[in-house]
Amino acid sequence: MTVRRALRSRDLQIAFETLAIEGGLLSPEWLARIAQRSAPAQSEADYRVPKGLALRDEIGRYWRIAQAHHRDFASGRVAGADPKRLAESFVPGLLSEAFGFTSLSAAPPIQLAGRTYPIGFAAQGGRVPVVVAPAGSGLDTLAPAFGDGARRRSPFGLAQEFLNAEEGALWGIATDGATLRILRDNASLTRPSWIEADLERIFQEERYADFGPTLACTARRSVGPLWPATADQSRNGTSGHACLPKTHDRRPAGGKKEGGDTHCTHRRLNRRRQWCPVTNDVSAGFTSP
Repeated sequence: MTVRRALRSRDLQIAFETLAIEGGLLSPEWLARIAQRSAPAQSEADYRVPKGLALRDEIGRYWRIAQAHHRDFASGRVAGADPKRLAESFVPGLLSEAFGFTSLSAAPPIQLAGRTYPIGFAAQGGRVPVVVAPAGSGLDTLAPAFGDGARRRSPFGLAQEFLNAEEGALWGIATDGATLRILRDNASLTRPSWIEADLERIFQEERYADFGPTLACTARRSVGPLWPATADQSRNGTSGHACLPKTHDRRPAGGKKEGGDTHCTHRRLNRRRQWCPVTNDVSAGFTSP
């Protein structure tokens, strides 16, 4: 069973018990706006939902797909299946079929500046590392399997170190099947920063209301991006691309930033092509406001 750290007071502002925010990656208030569909550009057309269908219908479809994958995962844990094999079977199926990571595939250990990063899986041509830990083992437990020689790492630590070291990667995922954590290259941050979903509770307690925001944070298809943008806008870097740093820097009348402080400069983000979980596409870079 995954041991979850106690939520801080700022996390309690989120209306969803299975979602937690650590650090300044995204504000609870902004996530709540996304879940309520009260943020800008959240119509069916913005999400590229086919005519005749509603966004809630598409979310419902992916909910059922995800439920089916989780039933097999939960059954395997009850039956005492090998935790590593179980997670490495469940996670790719969930991410590819319910969250749209159709390019997800196994990845060999990567060598960067004399260090080894056994990330295990990657999507978008290696731009999105996906570190999969044994089922229910947690994301902060040190283990040789995620280390570099004699140096052990946690699954989260491996994903974070790889993002910090690899110039072509900005966002990544670490998960043990029970918990899913989205993280970002944050070498300039003073503390860890992530968005975390308790998948175990979402599916076991049938928290459909929490699945929508989870899909919004994680999905790599037109259904569910936090701030949708067309594929052409994202790839060409044109305006109308309301992704995370731009939204964070958008100041309302009161002068306070929405979405919190990203602790990251536009200059660095603009020079790389990335998958962005909040635009749900490969982006030509975050645009300045």
